[in-house]
Amino acid sequence: MTALNRCTLVLLTALVLVSIQHVAMAQALQPIHNPKTWAEDFFRRLQKNPASAYALLKTATRHPEKMEAAEGGTTQAIKVFGPMLGAELVEDAAAGKSVKRLTYIARHQHGPVMYQIFLYAPVEGSWEVSGMEITGDAGQFPFEPAK
Repeated sequence: MTALNRCTLVLLTALVLVSIQHVAMAQALQPIHNPKTWAEDFFRRLQKNPASAYALLKTATRHPEKMEAAEGGTTQAIKVFGPMLGAELVEDAAAGKSVKRLTYIARHQHGPVMYQIFLYAPVEGSWEVSGMEITGDAGQFPFEPAK
């Protein structure tokens, strides 16, 4: 092996290691400090570019593989109900100080879809997504008496 080949091999190895390190850093958990603001950003992205929304979601969870089902659910919702036109927060519920559920109704062209985002705060003020459920079954929506 010539000196030039050895140098090239060393540079390629270093480049691969830097790339691996960059990917690991990109996949690191990004804590959420304001769940409602984070969710608003998620739905803005979901309306314009679902891939961007789910990239954001995967940085906010310790279990990005669990979010693939939610991503598939959104893809299915868009196929069935058409493009998303907007979303509104309809419920902000807590179970103690460290567990929260945000419920949004997304308006799609051909019907509503409910998103429930489950959050956990292992440390006060630092939230992460622990799960997400999506349904187009209006019977499961959190209705309240009309005013």
